[in-house]
Amino acid sequence: MRLTQLRQIDLNILIVFTALAEERSVTRAAARVFLSQPALSRALRRLRDMFHDDLLIYQDDFACVVAKESRYARRLALRQYLDGLHVGVGVLAGRQTIPEQRLAALGHERTCAVEVPYFTAAIRCVPGTELIATVPKRLAELERHNPTVKILLPPAEMKGFPYLMIWHPRLDTDAAHVWLRSSVRAAGKALSST
Repeated sequence: MRLTQLRQIDLNILIVFTALAEERSVTRAAARVFLSQPALSRALRRLRDMFHDDLLIYQDDFACVVAKESRYARRLALRQYLDGLHVGVGVLAGRQTIPEQRLAALGHERTCAVEVPYFTAAIRCVPGTELIATVPKRLAELERHNPTVKILLPPAEMKGFPYLMIWHPRLDTDAAHVWLRSSVRAAGKALSST
């Protein structure tokens, strides 16, 4: 950003950025700075446009979903996690997923007894087995009333992750795909503000 552009910035918008960064919720940040949620969302859009950056990328933590009768306690230790059998989720055909990347960085590898294409399918594989499904915490929370599974904290080494969208470069300017990505972003913003 050039000095001439900096002179045109409304410095009050940095107060909005601070509230968003500290609260990590559009709703709570809006209440804190006495703005409506739509007004704060517009301010975030102005910040993103000003810095040409998707500020405040949406993140989630992992959770481990196991069968209700599983022997595992509230939090899995790394050794327990590595000794267990897992449901792998092949979201990036042929590429390591985030759990594999995290474990590989520590010099470890997990054993996947089955691989499925979706996180929800991974959760459905768990009841009545000793399998562990490592899924986004927000998705696992949707299963909290499911009597056949329990949700555990993953090993401390399995830190959070950013949500990503992936598409082929030829679709960068495709109008329908641009609309779809925009809709997904808006849904992500709405979810993270609740």
